[in-house]
Amino acid sequence: LITAPILVLLSTLEAPTNINLSSTAPVPALEIIKTYGSLAGSECYGRTAPPASSCQIPLSDLKKELGVSNKSGIKSLTRSEFANRLESLSFQWPLKPYGLTDTSYTKTAVMNKGAETAMYMNELEKRGLYDRRNPTGPLPTSLRPKLNEELKREGIDPRALDKVFYSFSGNQEELTSEQLENAFRGSDFLDYYSFIELIGKNEIVWPSY
Repeated sequence: LITAPILVLLSTLEAPTNINLSSTAPVPALEIIKTYGSLAGSECYGRTAPPASSCQIPLSDLKKELGVSNKSGIKSLTRSEFANRLESLSFQWPLKPYGLTDTSYTKTAVMNKGAETAMYMNELEKRGLYDRRNPTGPLPTSLRPKLNEELKREGIDPRALDKVFYSFSGNQEELTSEQLENAFRGSDFLDYYSFIELIGKNEIVWPSY
């Protein structure tokens, strides 16, 4: 008489195999910038990004940074392992892709336009690094190293780490080399815009200045 209820109870306790364990609440855009600027390198559409800037995330480099390349012998990373790897990387404020075509993208490093300019300027000013009322002050781009240091020292919000990890892993509890390849959707690189698209604009709280 009790067999059926027990079976029903046991079936309700079985965990689904694909659960999004990341926070459901959107995270501040600055925290997503911190994650991207830590993962991205100086590779910039065939050129090299200016000092203190990051540009693209090459898939091959990302696998090496996270330790899931074929040569590492590590098959997968947990969320905590991913967080530790990410926190060990240096941060450089990312550049935004210049223009809308492959030809214009190659000018990204030369144009040297940082992503989310309004946010960048706001971070400089609220930290006392820049005063736009001072005409003899330093150029904002020259202050990237100082801002990079401060943002790196602050660390990354765990919720942002969750968003990135589960975006890369396809909502699985472990991240593999194959999942990274799937996240890159056949491309060898991610740039700032494709990274935001991967995370999802609705998963990010964008400031209004």
